[in-house]
Amino acid sequence: MKKAIWITATVMVVSLLCTVCFGVALGSQGIQSLISQDWDQKITYWSQHIHNIGNALDVIDDFTDVDAENMPKLNEQIAELPLSNDFYIRMDCGEVIVKRGTGDKIIAKLEQFSWNTEETRNLVLAITNDNTLAVSYPKGWNGIRARLTVTIPHEITTLDITVGAGKLELEDITATTLSAHVKAGDVSLERVTVKTATVHADIGEIEIDGDTRAEESLIVTSDCGNVEFDIPRTAPFVLDFQVETGDIKIDTETERLHNAKIQRAATGGNGYLFRNDTGKDVKCHILITVKLGDLKIDEAD
Repeated sequence: MKKAIWITATVMVVSLLCTVCFGVALGSQGIQSLISQDWDQKITYWSQHIHNIGNALDVIDDFTDVDAENMPKLNEQIAELPLSNDFYIRMDCGEVIVKRGTGDKIIAKLEQFSWNTEETRNLVLAITNDNTLAVSYPKGWNGIRARLTVTIPHEITTLDITVGAGKLELEDITATTLSAHVKAGDVSLERVTVKTATVHADIGEIEIDGDTRAEESLIVTSDCGNVEFDIPRTAPFVLDFQVETGDIKIDTETERLHNAKIQRAATGGNGYLFRNDTGKDVKCHILITVKLGDLKIDEAD
């Protein structure tokens, strides 16, 4: 079982990384190579590499992480967008930070880094008519790394973000509907207020702090990676969770305070917690699903 889990995780990491970082054609070649006659040898190599570093996402970081102190910044592009109720972000590969801003415009800053200081190709920062901010890589990816910082000064109706490989951080954002999807990399939410939200990582860790609040629903899904969830500080809630393969980490005091019911199995488990100090119907429903990884539920610091 354990070997099968590592093989599954390995194939997912390699296939997603090849596709989002090197394009569909090269990604397909990479997968074909993995399933060729030396399958066992390559699976063993990647599995050992991922296992030895302790976290499969370190492989992703090797290709996407920006070391701001040491890696030379080649250039930056800044775009100003008019305020809009609906806003979409699409990032091929890199770090995305979305946070509260000031003023009367949405500001996007795209920073480009590379150890190759002679690199002259620029990332493409495009703004479409449907309020989509899209960042794509030039043909022949050559170690370019990117960080996109977007500041939104007002409450927004729809915020929809997709990152291919990298990292997504949301801070101090208020939206009616939020959709955040990272195919390979980590997702974190801090002080985010929404009516409804979906947060999904294909391969990656998800962290949600206790100051993040959903008025009606919050759906969190990790296909391969750990989830750390802090209990909302004040709002009543009902939280249902399921872990297919992995550990459930909830201390006994948290279980007692929030009326937990947990059914643990050999490879995972499920259960629920709730808090309602108002005597009224609970509006906030939270659903957390972890397919391969650990779930940690804790009190907010």
